Amino acid sequence: MSMPNTCKISQTEREVLANRLKLIAETEFNDADRLLEIWAEAQQRWRPNVGYPRRSAGLSSGGGSGEDAFDHLCEQADGFVAKTVEGIVDNLPIGYKAILTHTYLASVYAFRLDPEDALRGALTDFWRLAKAKGLA
Repeated sequence: MSMPNTCKISQTEREVLANRLKLIAETEFNDADRLLEIWAEAQQRWRPNVGYPRRSAGLSSGGGSGEDAFDHLCEQADGFVAKTVEGIVDNLPIGYKAILTHTYLASVYAFRLDPEDALRGALTDFWRLAKAKGLA
């Protein structure tokens, strides 16, 4: 008995994902891909802060002894990476920014260039800037 396919991905999305994975596997962009994945996750879970905070500042543990202390450290590090990557992506040429958001955030853009060539150029520029910012 086969498992039902619960993940509905269009053929175009599959092609984009397959091309991205092929490009990442064939090149030195594994670290750039990891940084862009952190950025994409932060972009997808961002919600505006509306209303009152969940906890009172006077009643929080304020220390690193809680069960989830390590998780908070990881969230802070990922938040720093996401903000830095956001700055790098914002400073890329618009075509490179479009291909990165198309690939990592499933935004829909039509390209006159070959998407694989555009992605290769975007990753090259992104990785150069990420190294300059100390993310590598």
